[in-house]
Amino acid sequence: MHIRILKNKAIPFQLHVQNKLENKNLSIILNRGSVHNKVAPKVTQQQNTYVLEHTFNTPGRYDAHITVADTIIATYVVRVKRK
Repeated sequence: MHIRILKNKAIPFQLHVQNKLENKNLSIILNRGSVHNKVAPKVTQQQNTYVLEHTFNTPGRYDAHITVADTIIATYVVRVKRK
């Protein structure tokens, strides 16, 4: 999935699960070229839906890998523009 956003804007990634997860097991790995950063998103929960929110502060193209307990479960391509 491809997402386009403006710099300094947050993206909410929704995750629907059958069983409860611990927030500490949820993370996002950002790949930008040869640079890989694991970030701890802001996590909110409503019943079986988790929302992982991350703010992109630098323009560019990112592969955003949503992980649960260090296992990639979804990947998004995020293009961050200045304006």
